[in-house]
Amino acid sequence: MAFLNMPLSIHPNAVPAAEAAMCASVQGKFWPLHESLFAAQKMWETMPNPIPAFDTLAKVAGVNMVQWRQCVSQHQTLTLIQADHDRAAAARINSTPAFFVGSQLMIGADADVPKAVEAALAAAAGTKKPGT
Repeated sequence: MAFLNMPLSIHPNAVPAAEAAMCASVQGKFWPLHESLFAAQKMWETMPNPIPAFDTLAKVAGVNMVQWRQCVSQHQTLTLIQADHDRAAAARINSTPAFFVGSQLMIGADADVPKAVEAALAAAAGTKKPGT
């Protein structure tokens, strides 16, 4: 499973939020900060400067704040985020969330991803030759 960033232009703080999460990722703290960012999105989504809010969330997530602040202020993960965005755009994804299970594209939070994964695993198991 891979997570790709796709900050949408309709959300003015989407790129800074992606940078905050990816800078936490450098320290192995992506998921704790990612989940906190989504849980607190109503608080920071329209702030002119969301960095103080991200800073508080990063502290709670347990990141090394000196390293995290340097990463965020120097935009050290921005090229990775842009590459993710470009990959998604090349796949004609224009909304989030979006999921690929094999080659099947599923759009929306109500997509039944677990069912699609189970079906793909069952299909893959059926294609194995005996003894492999």
